[in-house]
Amino acid sequence: AYKLYTESGTLIEEGRWEHGVNVGHLRRYWPNGTVQQLLTFDEIGVGQGQQRYFHDNGQLEMLVVLKDGREEGDLIRLDRDGRVINRTTYTSGRIVQRSERPHDILLDARGRFVRPA
Repeated sequence: AYKLYTESGTLIEEGRWEHGVNVGHLRRYWPNGTVQQLLTFDEIGVGQGQQRYFHDNGQLEMLVVLKDGREEGDLIRLDRDGRVINRTTYTSGRIVQRSERPHDILLDARGRFVRPA
């Protein structure tokens, strides 16, 4: 495991580095200390699973799932107030659908997709 700090001692990144690549969970921080990115990598450094990006106010900015380093499913972008800006649906890294300000997507408090009934 490693941690990177600014010269003033502020934590800016923490994760695991093995054989020249990030593995496992990687956290990056904004200068104000809030989380900027929560990323996950497999044992060879390829992005896998849910990847989350945050605005500097702590609000979720983007949520996407990677499978073998490629987008899979819905990529959701949100504004600084938590409103969905757009949704792009991927299959094996290729765009299959786009929508602006979709009303059919909701996120729960943990950033998980909730489909209306």
